[in-house]
Parts: sequence; structure tokens; C-alpha cells
Amino acid sequence: MHGDERIAHSKLGFFSSFLSDAKCSIGNLLLGENNMTDEHFTTLGEVLTINKKLKYLHLFDESFEVTQQGWRGFSTCLQSDHSELQELYLNGCNIDDDSATHLFSALATNTSLKILKMEAIDSIT
Repeated sequence: MHGDERIAHSKLGFFSSFLSDAKCSIGNLLLGENNMTDEHFTTLGEVLTINKKLKYLHLFDESFEVTQQGWRGFSTCLQSDHSELQELYLNGCNIDDDSATHLFSALATNTSLKILKMEAIDSIT
């Protein structure tokens, strides 16, 4: 790994550890303009499978470098019985048709999510 990659990886580890901690009380999280990648999205999905505090997640960024792999990884939290996520906003994200299908399939068994907003997404037909 190069210097910038090590910094990004260590920030991801810190962020993941913070949100995974039972003492974490963040209920509303806005993530935008962070150049998130597949690894970030997968890690976020894994963390949210065990986080019981986060209720509202706003992801907005046209510069996300997330592919189907990242969206699939993120979708794992929507299939978890432990996730308490109630509102998910995907505004301006680069989700495509196949990735949206993964997301919607995960929502088929979800009982906590009440609101899903997907606005300003040009990559879905």
C-alpha cells in the first residue's frame, strides 16, 4: 500500500471500530463527498449488521467509486435482523440497475427500514 492508501485504510478501520462499538450512540449519519469505494461500502454494510443505534443513513455523492460488489456488500445490513436502520437516503449515488436489484432483494426480508429515497440517480433506468 502507498501512503494515501494506508491513511484511507486506517481511517476506514477507525470508522468501522467506532460504529461497531456498543457505546456508539450515533443515530443519524450523513456521508457525502468522501470518495467511497467498494471496500468502504462493504465495511459499512458489515458494521450496520450489528449496529443497533443508527436509524438514519444519508449517502449522497456522485463521485462514489462503488460497483455492484460494493452495493452487494452494503446490502448485507438490510438483510440483518439486528440492523435498526429506519431511513436510507441514496441521493446522487452511482447505483445501477443490477446493484439496485441487490438492494431491493435485501429489502424483501427487512422489517426495520421504513423510508428509502433514491433521488437524482441517472444510472438507473
